Amino acid sequence: MRSLRSGFKSLRGRWKLKGCKHETRKAFGIRNEAVKEARQEQLKVGTMHATESDFQQCRSILRRSSKTFFLASKVLPKGRERAFWAVYSFCRSTDDIADEDSFTQKERAEKLGEWKKDMLAAYSGKRSSHPAMRAFADTALHYGIPISLPLKLIQGVSMDISRTRFSSFGTLRRYCYCVASVVGLMLLHVMGVKSRRAKRYAIFLGIAMQLTNILRDIAEDLRMGRVYLPEKELAAYGLKQSDISLRMGVRKAARFRRFLQFQVRRARHYYRQAVSGIEMLPRELRLAIASAASLYSKILDRMEKQNYEVFIAPRK
Repeated sequence: MRSLRSGFKSLRGRWKLKGCKHETRKAFGIRNEAVKEARQEQLKVGTMHATESDFQQCRSILRRSSKTFFLASKVLPKGRERAFWAVYSFCRSTDDIADEDSFTQKERAEKLGEWKKDMLAAYSGKRSSHPAMRAFADTALHYGIPISLPLKLIQGVSMDISRTRFSSFGTLRRYCYCVASVVGLMLLHVMGVKSRRAKRYAIFLGIAMQLTNILRDIAEDLRMGRVYLPEKELAAYGLKQSDISLRMGVRKAARFRRFLQFQVRRARHYYRQAVSGIEMLPRELRLAIASAASLYSKILDRMEKQNYEVFIAPRK
């Protein structure tokens, strides 16, 4: 914990954050009371649809997809570790729909719609044909994860399908909230944390991690026709989104480097804001979250060591 704090100590700034508090309050689609009703009904009939095999498949998805979160999950108590696998695998499976290159944009949107219907049905106690969905539904109903949260995640992933540009940081932050902060809010339910302040810090950590993802994956996203860099902020550095390429001239490359330096500072600011919330978690869970935050923030360290050369393979 001390080493994590020291990594952010030099970046303590006087930045103002707006627009996060209200984002935890809005419901989406279906009332959260449906979660309680479905959970009570499931417990009443005594059936849990997920099997041990389902949870082990979720573990395999996590291990294959994210070394950072897999390592973090290993320090969790056994019951919560399984729930961690399930939440991550649901999120990963949702995200994979938007990234499926073999489908057209229309087909991806349709498949995401089908996935949403499957999730709603699973929350109602119906058995899904997808192992990750079965494990997630059992986890969500057991730990009382409001249905508004996975719906927000699906809403955010739909932006990957329908939107390839972000005009402002406010719009990008909203996207980060949906696809990343929401994951942290779901995990707070798994951890039994109900504090509003803890939710606020979870939002910050999700934004920090997603901004890190965006900076790390600039080249990959560009190949897919996506640019997650705010147009207004690029313009402030004399750049347009069409300028972002491997073949930028010397002057534009220098401007882009300064732009990335600013983005890295902002991501670190969100990490710094999130660190205070780790102490609010149960003692046995702090190491897992601190480890994930620390490992992810090292991606920014590597960017700096490579002088912000985002179009080359990262050094180990």
